[in-house]
Amino acid sequence: MGWFGERTGVSAASVRERMARRLAPSSAVPVVTGTALVVLVLTQAVSGSLLAMYYKPAWDRAHASVESILAAIPLGWLVRSVHLWGAHLILVLSLAHLLRTFWRGEYRAPGDLRWIVKVLLLAIAAGLAITGQVLPLDAEGHGGALVAGSMSRAVGAGRLVQGGDEPGDFMLGRFFAAHVLWLPAAGLALLAGHLALVARRAPAEVQAGPTTLECVGLSGLATLAVLALLAVFAPAGLGPAANPLEFKDEKPLWFFLPAYQSLKFLPPLAVVAGGAVFFAGALALPFVAKRWIRVAGAVALSVALLLGTAGALSNRTIAGMHFNNHGLPASR
Repeated sequence: MGWFGERTGVSAASVRERMARRLAPSSAVPVVTGTALVVLVLTQAVSGSLLAMYYKPAWDRAHASVESILAAIPLGWLVRSVHLWGAHLILVLSLAHLLRTFWRGEYRAPGDLRWIVKVLLLAIAAGLAITGQVLPLDAEGHGGALVAGSMSRAVGAGRLVQGGDEPGDFMLGRFFAAHVLWLPAAGLALLAGHLALVARRAPAEVQAGPTTLECVGLSGLATLAVLALLAVFAPAGLGPAANPLEFKDEKPLWFFLPAYQSLKFLPPLAVVAGGAVFFAGALALPFVAKRWIRVAGAVALSVALLLGTAGALSNRTIAGMHFNNHGLPASR
């Protein structure tokens, strides 16, 4: 079996047997989704590493450095577009994968640990989206930084997130470190654990159907093709540099539109608490009574969709959250 196989139980023969196994549709779907997510994560790692070589995490230089990446660095626009669209696709696929697992009831034993890992991975993806949105420091990123600072102060973590009394170089440096080091490291560790859990679970073999290798190969190629088409034909743009003395109410990434809409009629502390309760409830799902869980999940999803749609369509600014010249909450 070899040194590696003796210690892990994985050998070339076992891999070949696994790849040749024919899959039923119920088993093929998670293989396709999981492969696409792994390909996207690897693409994010490569494109993000290239962008980090030219990005300057300083409050007064960040926007100019991203402009330089787009205009002066060969193929810089393509690398940034790949990175941006990859982030969108990861959020879409992660959310879809989690919802499918929930609806099929696969969050219960023996899939409870896999469910917890998936919820944590979605939380990390959301953290990467938050920090990544801020880094360019255009009007959208600047507004996101001020809102993130306000919400962190609402829970007493202002200095931890901002590194000081107000958003600035320290905050941007911490967001950059979280985006390129802390969150990716945690995400890769969880992803490796999830893949190990999946590898232990051999799907039932059927007589007709695609093999695991076919699912992995085709889904990987399709993911790269979709990512390339989006990056080339819908390249990532960059908004104007933000005015540091003005809060401009820009809408956030689609994933955060429910929270954005909620901030129009709830204080930041309530929105943070609501998000924490949602994720805590998702983590505890395998251990609570089964009755009414699907109904509660459908209600929560409906509320999120309604809030997100309202946030996308509304032109009303964030009510009750005003920012003075230093980006600090002030009463109206």
